[in-house]
Amino acid sequence: REKDGIKTAREIKNQFEIPVVFLTGQADESTQERVKNTGAYGFILKPIDTASLLPTVELALARHAFEVQLMESEKRIRELTDALPEFVYETDATGAFSFVSASCLEMFGYTKEEFEAGLTVFDVIVTDDRDRGQKTFRRRMDATELGWVEYTGLRKDGKSVVEGQSVYLG
Repeated sequence: REKDGIKTAREIKNQFEIPVVFLTGQADESTQERVKNTGAYGFILKPIDTASLLPTVELALARHAFEVQLMESEKRIRELTDALPEFVYETDATGAFSFVSASCLEMFGYTKEEFEAGLTVFDVIVTDDRDRGQKTFRRRMDATELGWVEYTGLRKDGKSVVEGQSVYLG
């Protein structure tokens, strides 16, 4: 099947990180929804209103510059986090890891890909601590302040983490 402008724009944005502004005569809801899902930086309907063209392009370029700065900042933060001797992680609301520091990889013996493939915080604590860990996690998701709660970590090879290196769900 042939690519349309929306699919092409998505590929351009993803491969080259170039901001895309759509110019179209199609104002139907379906087209607008597809454009929105591409992460487009703007949407201009034909016939072109020259008064709106320049501000739309300027806004798109400013937004793109901001996103580039944000990505660079996130990269620096992750690099700094990876340099820390302590393990640092981020999870979603289900406990699935969305970020782990290099120390986590080393401590638990998993690859980054394994962590990102759906491993949860409950997978890296010993079985005896999991029920308590899930209850604590739910309370934290409800914004209950609990302080640091310590658990015994569980490595990929089935061994407990080294003494003195407990897991905190904090």
